[in-house]
Amino acid sequence: MPQTGELEWQEWSKPEIVRFTTDPDRMLADNVLSQDQCDKLLELAKHCKEGDGYQRKAPHTYNELFEGLNILDAAKKSQEGEVVPELSQLYVNASRRSRDAIAKEFNLQTPLYFSYTHLVCRTAKDVVERRDLSHPVHSDNCILNEATGECDKVPPAYTWRDYSAILYLNDEFEGGDFFYAHSTKDLSPEVKA
Repeated sequence: MPQTGELEWQEWSKPEIVRFTTDPDRMLADNVLSQDQCDKLLELAKHCKEGDGYQRKAPHTYNELFEGLNILDAAKKSQEGEVVPELSQLYVNASRRSRDAIAKEFNLQTPLYFSYTHLVCRTAKDVVERRDLSHPVHSDNCILNEATGECDKVPPAYTWRDYSAILYLNDEFEGGDFFYAHSTKDLSPEVKA
């Protein structure tokens, strides 16, 4: 059930949705935003700060530069004149657009609310080819029990989360592949802007 109104769906082309036959609870959407909108959000990303949203500057690995900007900080930067308000509003609209795509595709009958929205830039520090994971395999709403393969909904996981989404703004990167992890399924979506 889209929550931002049909106007926004008409202003942007409808995303192309792929549901995985091996796991219908996961989806991949292409063309969620236009290239121009992605470019504008990448412009906003220049205002990200190192380690934002985490307790240390390298929350996942010291082999990358991790920078972020949350919606509240983007709005503050607009009020202070650092960022044009249109960029902050686009950030909000893009977040809503992602939420609406999930709600529509999964035919949700109740509103879907945000827990956290974060514009993130992750850049490898070394040019050395690495095979390790820069971000451990995880689920946002449960703790993976590696012995059983089950995902237990216990703290410190964000147990109140029912859906998670990642919106990629560019596709000119190497490595850093996103994959769905599951003990019996092999799903590796191709990310395109």
